[in-house]
Amino acid sequence: GLFQGLLVVSNVLLIGALIVRGSSGRAPPTLLDADGILTVGTPGDYYPYSFVSGNGERAGIDIELIAELASGMKAKEVRFVNTTWASLTEGLAEGKYHVAAGGISVTLERLLSCAFSDGYYQSGKVAVTKCGIEGGDIESLQNLIVGVNVGGTNEAFADSYLVQVRKFDRNGEQLEALLAGEVAAVVTDVEEAAWWLHTGGNNATYCRSPAILEGTGTTKAILLPRGDNPLKRYVDFWLEQNRPFIEALYAVCPFYSLSPSLSHIRSKK
Repeated sequence: GLFQGLLVVSNVLLIGALIVRGSSGRAPPTLLDADGILTVGTPGDYYPYSFVSGNGERAGIDIELIAELASGMKAKEVRFVNTTWASLTEGLAEGKYHVAAGGISVTLERLLSCAFSDGYYQSGKVAVTKCGIEGGDIESLQNLIVGVNVGGTNEAFADSYLVQVRKFDRNGEQLEALLAGEVAAVVTDVEEAAWWLHTGGNNATYCRSPAILEGTGTTKAILLPRGDNPLKRYVDFWLEQNRPFIEALYAVCPFYSLSPSLSHIRSKK
């Protein structure tokens, strides 16, 4: 079934995350540390971009993308560092990791202290409610208690547009609260909503808004330190040269076709 197929795909992504292909040699020292290691910060709680699988290993779209990027850089190892959405930019500015990834959106606030690669994916936010409840636009959400995670664009959206908001420190807790009836709606990116609805078997009871919420379009990119021009040039050029790989990464799983935001990637052949 669909759920079993998704588990298989998760395993495929996990294997790709654990094996950095072509790891002989070393990239220029400005791109890696002295031991040839690429250190990557990731919250690891954002399906399907970056998450921890049942056996405790890293998996997800951006984990796979980073593994391939590291291969191109001839990194000897990819080392992931746990971070949070609230401390994401601070950790990068303090040098705790070279880059950060995991479904990170480009925002003006983050650009105050960090830089970004060129964008490689367009997304947007949707509301998830029990089927039949009005919550498909910002106006109808005003009448509902809405759950969001703190430290990212979901919280920023809620602070700007919503009245009744309940905030959760860990991403995923807001979805658990929706199941428990503690909130009436959750706002998150369309990919996470689709993943949750279909992998958890919740699509019979819960529905997402049919369209992206107005004004919530976002660009996903790799978070980079400010002033490291060699690293940014390399990552940007790698993303451009590996567009077919990025397309294949999304196409490998039928689930990802559920997201309308992927159409712009697949249309560029």
